[in-house]
Amino acid sequence: MRHLWALSLGFLCLGCEEAVPAATQIKHLQIVSVVADPPEVEPRETTDITVTIADPDGLNPEVAVWVCVPFGDAGRCLESELTGEAQRVVTGPRDPTTHAFTATVVPLAIDIAEVDEILDAGGAFRGILAFALACAPGACPLFDQLDNGTVDPIDLSDPSRLLRHVPMSKAHAAWRTLAVTREDPQFRQSNPVLLPQFTAPLEVKAGDTRELNVAVDGQFSDGLIYPLTTVGGFAEHAVSTGPEPPVLPWVTAKSDAGKDGHVYIVVDDGSGGQAVWFGEASAR
Repeated sequence: MRHLWALSLGFLCLGCEEAVPAATQIKHLQIVSVVADPPEVEPRETTDITVTIADPDGLNPEVAVWVCVPFGDAGRCLESELTGEAQRVVTGPRDPTTHAFTATVVPLAIDIAEVDEILDAGGAFRGILAFALACAPGACPLFDQLDNGTVDPIDLSDPSRLLRHVPMSKAHAAWRTLAVTREDPQFRQSNPVLLPQFTAPLEVKAGDTRELNVAVDGQFSDGLIYPLTTVGGFAEHAVSTGPEPPVLPWVTAKSDAGKDGHVYIVVDDGSGGQAVWFGEASAR
C-alpha cells in the first residue's frame, strides 16, 4: 500500500527524550491500510477492499474506492478509455467501531488480450491499482461530482488531482496493487495473520517506552511490519517479520500524559498480502 502524500522518514524529538520516525506518528486523517480479501482473484471475480482509517480529529470521513488498469505514458485508466465514462466508484462512511470502510470491487472487469496471455501461461497479472480516498465531509469535490455525474475520468487515474486545494489535514489518499490469476484457489496468495502478543487497551506511563510483541503467520518468508500511533510514536518505522520475533518499541514523551488515542499495526508480506490490527492506547 502506498500513500499519495509522502510520509516523512525524518525523526521527531518527543520532549527530546527519544527521537522517533515521523512516519510512525499519526497527526491527522490518514489511511493506514488498504487490504484486499482475497488478494488474488480470477478476472471478473470480486474482492473486498477494506480501507482502515485513523481519524484523530474526529472528522467522520466519507470514503471512496475504485480500481484502475493504467496504460500508456499518461497512465490513464483503461476502463474509462474503453467506455468513455468514469469507472464505478464505491463510496460510504468510515465505521467508527472498525475504523474501516469495505467496498466490493471487480479488479478486472474487462477483457485484455495481453493479460489473457499472461494468465494462460500460468502467471499472475499485477498491473491493477486500487485507489482509496478519505475526506472530511464537504472537503473533497469528488463526492458531489459523483452525485452529479460530472467526474472527470482523468482525475480517477491520478487522485492527486482530486486533492488540489484540499487541506492536507482534511483528506488522505492511498493506493495498492491487485492481482488476477487463473491458478487453482488453493494455491493462490492469501493474506497474512497478525497476532498481537499483548492485551488491549494499551497503556504506558508518559515518558516511558513499552515493547509490543507480535507474531505473524502466513505464506511468506520475509515481510515488514509498520507500526503507527496517535499517541507518541514508535522507535522504528518498519520491522522485519522474521526470523526473530518482531518487537515494536512504543515511545512516549512526558508531554503525552493524559492523551488517549490508538495504535495501528500493519503487516505487509511483500507479495500483495496485508493485515492490520488496531486498539485503544493511552499515556498516563
